[in-house]
Parts: sequence; structure tokens; C-alpha cells
Amino acid sequence: MKKKHSQLDNHETLSRFADGNGCGTERKGPQIPSKFSTGFLARLDGRYLLVKELKTFYDAIISDLGGTDNLSTIQKTLVERYVWTIAFLRSLEQKIPTCDASEGAELLGRFTQATNTAIGLAKTLGLKRTAKPVVSLENYIGGKRQ
Repeated sequence: MKKKHSQLDNHETLSRFADGNGCGTERKGPQIPSKFSTGFLARLDGRYLLVKELKTFYDAIISDLGGTDNLSTIQKTLVERYVWTIAFLRSLEQKIPTCDASEGAELLGRFTQATNTAIGLAKTLGLKRTAKPVVSLENYIGGKRQ
């Protein structure tokens, strides 16, 4: 049974969030929750290009940080929160130009806050790639024998 966006996680969606200020129009497509909750990526409809891009982005960041096996649960949650923040910023970038001055100013303030959040998360996670641990050939062959 297909879930309605309101059943996704009982939050308004990003497209509705920006539209709630009276600017822009609601688009059909993936419904990104307006409030972050762990696991939001897994609950999105993977048929949409945006969702595929977000999941690819998540996987790329995980890889840059040394792979899922080398990350704590907290780090994985911070990566997911970072991806959500980027999706939120993309939504606002599309809405701000269509708003009048007062509504645009409010959204611009939210955009600035979200940008600062994204920068803080990126700094916390690390801005450099981390190499995955390499298994020696001897250990690799020894593992295959067992």
C-alpha cells in the first residue's frame, strides 16, 4: 500500500514548508520532511531523481569518511542530518526567488541558519577524506581459508 506524504513521519514536507509562507507553488515529487528524523532517507520513495541524488550523496560522504564499518552511529546520524540540511537548503533556494520581499527575508534567514548548520556538521564530520583500513594480503588469504 502506497503511503501518503502525511503518513511519512507526520511532519509537513519541505515543499509545503516553504509554500506555507505564501510563495512558490507546491510541486509533485518526493516529500522531504520539514523536520529531521533519523532514517528519513530510507522512508523516501526511491523512484524520484532527487531521492536517488540524496542517497548517492549520503553514500559518497560515508565513503569519504572511511566507510560505514568505520563510523559510529552518531557519525552516521550526523551524515544523514547533513544530507537533510542540504535538501532543505535546495528547497529554500528554489522558493526564495519567487517570494515577495518580506517573505523572502524570512526564508533568507532560515537559509542562513541552515547554511551555518551545514558548515558546522561538515566541520564536525571532517572535511578531508579518510582512507579505509587495508587488510594485508596475508590476513586476507588467511581469512579465506577459515
